[in-house]
Amino acid sequence: MRANGFLGSIVVLTIQMPAGAIAATVTVDGAAPRQIIEGWHTQERVWSDPHLFQDNTDITGGCPPTQESMPFRRSCIVVPLSEQAAILGKLYGELKLTHVEPLVDRGDLPDFGCPTCAYERRWKFNQSHIDWVQQARPFGLQKWAPTFFRPVSIDQNDAALYAELMMTKLRDWKAQGVEPAFVDVMNEPDGSGNTGSPQYVHDVVRELGRRLASEGFSTKILSPTTLGFGSGLAAYIPPLMDDLETRGYVGALTGHLYADDGTVDNCILVRNTWGPGTAANKPIWMAEYYLGPGGAAGNVFNYGMLMLRLLKDCEVALVDVEFPYLGGQAPANPLMLLNYDNSTNTYLGFQVNKLYYVFGQFSRFIEAGAVRVQTTSSEPSLGVTAFRANDKLTIVVVNDSSSAQNGVSFNLLSLGGISSVSSVRTSDTESWAEQAPIVVNASTFSADFPPMSVTTLVGNVLGTVDAGVLGDGGDGGSRPGDGGNGSRDGGMQSDGGTTGSGCGCEIGGRPRPLSWGILFLVVLAAASGRRPR
Repeated sequence: MRANGFLGSIVVLTIQMPAGAIAATVTVDGAAPRQIIEGWHTQERVWSDPHLFQDNTDITGGCPPTQESMPFRRSCIVVPLSEQAAILGKLYGELKLTHVEPLVDRGDLPDFGCPTCAYERRWKFNQSHIDWVQQARPFGLQKWAPTFFRPVSIDQNDAALYAELMMTKLRDWKAQGVEPAFVDVMNEPDGSGNTGSPQYVHDVVRELGRRLASEGFSTKILSPTTLGFGSGLAAYIPPLMDDLETRGYVGALTGHLYADDGTVDNCILVRNTWGPGTAANKPIWMAEYYLGPGGAAGNVFNYGMLMLRLLKDCEVALVDVEFPYLGGQAPANPLMLLNYDNSTNTYLGFQVNKLYYVFGQFSRFIEAGAVRVQTTSSEPSLGVTAFRANDKLTIVVVNDSSSAQNGVSFNLLSLGGISSVSSVRTSDTESWAEQAPIVVNASTFSADFPPMSVTTLVGNVLGTVDAGVLGDGGDGGSRPGDGGNGSRDGGMQSDGGTTGSGCGCEIGGRPRPLSWGILFLVVLAAASGRRPR
């Protein structure tokens, strides 16, 4: 009777255990490839641009022109060449960013006082961006996609004139050996500045695409980087994708997240309509967003979770963070904050912000050309995604909650030969801190993830599983996380971010490991000769 009573009390305790007491289980399937990663993106402003120190000088500049900037006034603060090199070394050598968007201004803005400067190509109106790219390439910059803002004097109904203006500037790039891989025809056409209707944008893409092709450019055109993917979905992308000619000129579908309030829902809709595996089969880029007022709410780890959801749920090929370096505005916004003395117009050096380290938990480990592979997690609040590149598996885990996730169990499918994984973590108190290697036994291991942290796990894989990638020979019907068959694993959060009900099985119907409470019951039952009820 004592044994039965003791067992009964254990059964009651096990049933009443809170769900949080059961450690999360993650499955990484190396034979379920998704999208190809193209790289890591940010914007650029030339070193003498007044925009660089935003509470020191306004857009018109505060100091007399240099030979470079004539006839326009420049920033009053000078960043020394040695500091420029140090900044570029951090961005492209250490952080391993790959892409940049040079923001090429228009010379005839009324504030500049030069109404005849619509076709100006000196300084930040073209040439200084070319110089910047040439300066950054030795540090590791791979691709650039300049944005040419439409001059005020060009009517938004004249697509041919705008296209020819861009060609005038693009010819300078090509002649100097830095032909852009991409060009952004309209930055935020749905905003209040560089505006243009969907039909006008379509016509500009057609006119520019024809000119690029006729002159032997390899430059591809980005779809207009709308304020949010929602307006791209509703208005700007359909005319480009419905016309087979303009579809052929477009290299990627891009969007910002401002109008989407930092959510990925509209991005997912764009991806499902025209992204990898669809008839259009276009890669998706999140091309601009930042942390802080007017951008992403929350802390740097929330931005890390946003990055993960963009990669996993929207299946983007490229992720951006605006403001690689900046003086002024909110100190936490840029990757690197430029310090200066307003009273003397003196540059005082730069500091690396925590956002730099969070972004680097992705960019330093996931190289261009890596393929994301499918992951599932029994804990929806724990962000997990994984990537294959040659013989390397990289897993990124984001815990942006206030609670630790301990004892998380990982099952590795079709990823044989991994004996251990290295671990690097950024948290409130750590920045790229190396953790002790984790032993992998029979393709399983467990790890702990403290609150407010991003952890990157890396292991070497023996053998190669070539299952293709999303969009190769696809029928256009697959969706994020479904492995191409539209199914979901009951009770598991899959790549699509949905949660079902049912047995709580892993992908392929494999049951989750028993919890210690259930295992203890089985042992006790075996000892007493009775099966658990």
